[in-house]
Amino acid sequence: MTSKKSKATPARAMASAMAPKPSLREEFARNLYRAIQKRGWTQTDLARHTGIGRDSISHYIAGRNMPGPVNAKRIADALNVPLEQIMPWIAMNPITGDTPDMEFKMIGDKAWLSINKLLRADTAVKILAMIREDETGN
Repeated sequence: MTSKKSKATPARAMASAMAPKPSLREEFARNLYRAIQKRGWTQTDLARHTGIGRDSISHYIAGRNMPGPVNAKRIADALNVPLEQIMPWIAMNPITGDTPDMEFKMIGDKAWLSINKLLRADTAVKILAMIREDETGN
């Protein structure tokens, strides 16, 4: 029996690039698990240091639930990490949720452009200036 290796095609590459980003629960679960491991703790250790039930900790790590703000802060404090390390979206706070970073659609000689990306302030100002210039035709 011979096995055929699947070849990377442009369609597969595009599908991979457009695959949905992991949910916030999954991202939190991975970050929490890594932080617990780095500390050398078990789920029981984290439960003991935070006062949060062991079952709740288990659900967080499995990606089934997310802690509320109070428990998230307790977890970060107990693990001695900034909250943004286990919940990076708190610091970034995108304008819209799970949308692509950038989207571009041509319509005749015009195009729709959507950008949902954290940029340096000076870069964002330049982009806004270019958009205003395009709108006024100057």
